[in-house]
Amino acid sequence: SVVAEIKKAMERFDNKPAIQETACGALWSLSSPNDLSEIVKEGIIKTILGALRNFEANEHVVEVGVGVLRALSPDAGAREEMDNCFGSKIVCSGMAAHLSNEGIQRDGCYLLGNVAVASQVTREVEGAFDSEVNAIASAMSEHPNQLRVMSGACFALKNYSWVNKNLMVLAKDTRITGLLYRAQTLESSSCKKNASVVIGGIKEWICNHIIEFENVHDVIGFMQKHSESQEVFLAGAQALVSFAGSSFNARKAIEADFLIDLMKGMESFVDYYEIQMIALLLLETMTEHSSNSRRQIVQAGGCKTLVETSRRYGNDLSAKLKLSRVLKQLSVEYDCWFELEATYSGIGGANAIAVELMNNSTTNPEIEQNAIMMLTNFTKHMPN
Repeated sequence: SVVAEIKKAMERFDNKPAIQETACGALWSLSSPNDLSEIVKEGIIKTILGALRNFEANEHVVEVGVGVLRALSPDAGAREEMDNCFGSKIVCSGMAAHLSNEGIQRDGCYLLGNVAVASQVTREVEGAFDSEVNAIASAMSEHPNQLRVMSGACFALKNYSWVNKNLMVLAKDTRITGLLYRAQTLESSSCKKNASVVIGGIKEWICNHIIEFENVHDVIGFMQKHSESQEVFLAGAQALVSFAGSSFNARKAIEADFLIDLMKGMESFVDYYEIQMIALLLLETMTEHSSNSRRQIVQAGGCKTLVETSRRYGNDLSAKLKLSRVLKQLSVEYDCWFELEATYSGIGGANAIAVELMNNSTTNPEIEQNAIMMLTNFTKHMPN
């Protein structure tokens, strides 16, 4: 057959990149949906992978090699041979070598997505290796505005997400969730749908994982280990609110091991509304029960962080209310007044911040009362 002759040529001239490129291109043109099984039966997958491995630095060979593998990958036999030959690892290495090549990244992502599914009928999914997830995340990071790359990446991640063990791998890569949110903004219904499926799966896995923790120390440890993940931070903070509201020992543990990290998280995820709200709820509990917590927050520069959060979400009444409660508690500390007085001296210092909070919240009497209490406390700190 023609495929057999092409295979012989590739093996005979395995040191000639031009022949490997031409041969892969010819195979690609022959790869019509009805002929895939016949092509794969010739043992061509292993030969193509050999070309990719031998000429990884050659962009043209990698481009046509990955392209033909993607074309063949809907065939179950092709996916099985890819798996037997560690094909995904070779493809990921080729993708990493030519990150700027849109075609390689697109076809590589679709290929990984197909190979991930051992059976299209039963949806039996292979395990996702860190190298595969890294290759997909890198493709998305390099081409965030390229619809074809992002669509291929979301397709692959959706296939991986069919099993829980892969969700753990996806959750570990802190880039993934942010890139999936980016994908949801693109003009592609399938891209948006696949991204939503993966985000939902990651969130569910994180929540279920955190629920299994029996004490606050385990939650804090998990959050610190995955400090760059906004989904982990959100789910963990929700769990800490529950612990803090019912246990003195839990509040002491949060105070000792996580309060500073909480303020850092608010700064890192400043655009994530849900995180800001749950963090404020936790701060409200902590500042209400502990003067030491108040001092820690103030000493960490937390007052400025809270004021900037107030300004960012100035039109949100719920956010304003939570912020006014926390700032009221913090205002009893001299260092809170001192920090605000110095930071905002150009607009009138600490008192101006309290007035600003009051003026922007005339529809809620509690916010106004909290602002007045802030002014009262600030007066006590002023030098005679």
